[in-house]
Amino acid sequence: MAPVLDKEKHLAGVLLAVLTLQNKFLLADLAKAKIGKSGVFLLLTKELVPRYLVHPVREMFLQPRPPGAAASVSRALAGFEGSAEDFTSTGVQGLYAFKSLKMVDWLLIAFVPVDDAFAPIKESERRLWLICLAVSLLVVPCVWLFAWITLTPLSALRDNVEQLRDSVSADAAVPADRKDEIGDLARSFNVLLRERASAAASQRAAEQKLRSIAEDAARELEINVERRTADLRVINQELESFSYSVAHDLRAPLRAIGGFSSLVLDSNQSRLDAASIGRLQRIKFNAEHMADLIDDLLNMTRVSRRQVHRADFDMSMVAQSITAELARAHPQRRVETLIRPDMRVNADPDLIQVLLQNLIENAWKFTAGTEPARIEIGCEAQAAETVYFVRDNGAGFDMTYVNKLFSPFQRLHGQTEFEGTGIGLSIVRRIAMKHGGDVRAEGRVGGGAAFYFTLGARGA
Repeated sequence: MAPVLDKEKHLAGVLLAVLTLQNKFLLADLAKAKIGKSGVFLLLTKELVPRYLVHPVREMFLQPRPPGAAASVSRALAGFEGSAEDFTSTGVQGLYAFKSLKMVDWLLIAFVPVDDAFAPIKESERRLWLICLAVSLLVVPCVWLFAWITLTPLSALRDNVEQLRDSVSADAAVPADRKDEIGDLARSFNVLLRERASAAASQRAAEQKLRSIAEDAARELEINVERRTADLRVINQELESFSYSVAHDLRAPLRAIGGFSSLVLDSNQSRLDAASIGRLQRIKFNAEHMADLIDDLLNMTRVSRRQVHRADFDMSMVAQSITAELARAHPQRRVETLIRPDMRVNADPDLIQVLLQNLIENAWKFTAGTEPARIEIGCEAQAAETVYFVRDNGAGFDMTYVNKLFSPFQRLHGQTEFEGTGIGLSIVRRIAMKHGGDVRAEGRVGGGAAFYFTLGARGA
């Protein structure tokens, strides 16, 4: 008895043979015996050169085993017992079973061709497929009939559910006269349909009410915007009148005060004492400072009211023009200016002229006590925009008070240290913001200052 394994090493069957050694006709019986239709027995001696004692071909009796025989037979001669699948010397694939007869030192071999060995299994499979086919032919019509009876109302329910995607109406109700689970489902669907139709009606009413409220709010907002616009128009007209008054009515008295102070100093300087001369000089200085303050206020007002007219131009040329003018106005100063060439921008040329004028003049002013003085004007790419800067190595400032820099009239240095009105940086910020950008500052006391500004996405 030997197990027969398939290609995946699973048990496919058992090869069983019974041999009575006491039979005196053993060799003749083995030579005639058949296993199935074409299976045979073989008997080999286990000598150095094995010889056949039993072979289905009579001429092979006591002939040596040919060298090209199955490899599994060689393993059995070496001591292996069991079953194996192998090919004969003629190329026939079959199942081998090996048993050593230790009393006589022989090897009993049972051989069955694969086709013969698995013929009953294949026949059983064929019969099983026929049975499955017959059952299918009987079951499929029954299943189809059951499915038709069951799914027809469900299809109607599905079609009505599809209608709910476009509208909710009680007309989508389905028949609910069945007494089974499908009838229960149809009735539940009709209840859901009625509830949803009611909810949809309530939602439409709420939407209509909300739309009415929104329209009323929009009308009220429009009225408020028109009212505020009219108020702003009046305020702008008043500011224009105030600017005109400042420009014409206040300047004349200031010029008179400054002029008369200079006249008194020039004509009576020899007869005045030092205290009187000092007072007249302060009067003249404050009159001039007041005039400068009025000019800066007017400039800030004009900048705030001006519309931005963008154009493409070279900002480097503007910076070079401003620094050249400052160098001509202060020939005694030695200032190193570094200007990055070809800084192309899309902005309002007049407003950028004012912005750079304020920043560069500040850098020029606050480097007065630094040797050597150095001013750098350039740009650098950051994220999705270009950042422009004016940097110097002058007096600098304390970063604690950086938020005061861009507020009107806020000064971080005394008037005796550096002259100015405290409005220039406010103008710079307004120009940057009108272009959709911003401005920031960095500095250190005695270590210089840097002002960075952007001109919005279009200005880069």
